[in-house]
Formats: sequence, C-alpha cells, structure tokens
Amino acid sequence: MKKYEKPYKFVNGIWQLVESMGVHLVEYTDVTGVSDGNGRLLIATSKGDFQADKVLYTTGYETPPVGKRVGANINRSYVIVTKPIAQSPIWHENALIWETKNPYLYLRTTVDNRIIVGGLDEEQAEVPHSDKLIIKRCDQLKKQAQALFPDLPIEIEFSYCATFGDSIDGLPFIGEHPTKKNHYYLLGYGGNGTVCSMLGSKILAELMTGKVHPDAHIVQPKRTSSLIKDGKTVIN
Repeated sequence: MKKYEKPYKFVNGIWQLVESMGVHLVEYTDVTGVSDGNGRLLIATSKGDFQADKVLYTTGYETPPVGKRVGANINRSYVIVTKPIAQSPIWHENALIWETKNPYLYLRTTVDNRIIVGGLDEEQAEVPHSDKLIIKRCDQLKKQAQALFPDLPIEIEFSYCATFGDSIDGLPFIGEHPTKKNHYYLLGYGGNGTVCSMLGSKILAELMTGKVHPDAHIVQPKRTSSLIKDGKTVIN
C-alpha cells in the first residue's frame, strides 16, 4: 500500500519537536525590518522587536526583508482540483502524467480519487487580481484534461493560481548573504522545497556554528553575481 504524507501533520510534528527542544515559535507575525545594532541584529515585527545573533530567511519565492532576489525567474501557474471520480484507478496505476512541452500540462490523482491538473505557466511575478482570468485559465485546464480523457466526468471543485520560481541554474540559494554578515538564506526554488530543506538544514547547521560544509559553495547565494552577465546565463 502506498503511503501518502499529510503536510499538515508533518509540519505540526516538526513544530512539536522543536518546541520540545526549547525553541519558542511565534505565529501570525510579520517581520517588517531587520537592522544591525551594537553587534546584534534588531528584528522589527508586528508583535514587537526582537534581537538575535543570526537571522535565517526561509521566505520561499517572496522577496526577503534583506537582500534582493537575483538569479531567479518568478512565474505564475494555474491548478484545478476535480470532484472525486468514481472510477478507480482513474487511469493506469494512477501514474503522474507530465508533458515535456512548454507550457506544460501535468495531471496526478489524490488519495480521495480526485484529479489535480496544473500548468499554463505565464511569465508574470504576481497572481492575477481578476477572478475572471483565473476562471478562464482553469477552464482551459479542464478542457485539456477532458481532451486526454473524454470519458471521465471532470468537474472543477477548486481552482488556484500561485507564483512559482526557479533559479537560473536550477539550484537553491543556501548560505550567508555575500555582504551582510549573519544574514542566512534557505530558498529552495524549482518546486523542491522539502528536498532542499534537508540539504539546507545540514549546510546551515555547519555554517552558522562556524564550521565548513563541503557542498556549501555549490549553493551559496553569492554565486548569483556570476550567473547573470549581459542577460545570459553564466554558470561557473
């Protein structure tokens, strides 16, 4: 039997673990700024100010409070989730279907026998403010899925649009800011956040305690200066 990870349960398990180790977690708090002061970092938030020796940014595709996003492309993508399908399996072994063309289309199934259909990526760094546009794009996804499986009763129950980012060289950004001491980053990019979090935790644990990790140079943030040259990709 296949095992499916429940993200909510997974995240709460991590939460409980770090709390048991003495970490204090603050929910629903916006970080409005980070500045240097008297050898420590001053963190301004919506729930008051904090001080820290080091700060780690795990802001995903969003622009971090300190530093500019360089060497990454931000697009937006659309997804629909259908109502449950009575037929099981829906197709052969409910295998993941992913087109290699660009823009691509992908389809996968869920544990409650729905179909997730995604694609129609656009070179826009923000989600559309128009619900009509989202509905239009999601209707296109439905038509594409229906063309592949004309006998399936595909009905949309949920529709989404979200930003998606990838770095120019396909690697994450993990490490210390090139010019701002004690500012660290763990930015996955490319849809591999969970994988990169494991790699990043090991690299950053070494770097933030003054040690050296043999793979840190591969994903260091300062490599972005060598990635962009005359609008072209340059990978050293």
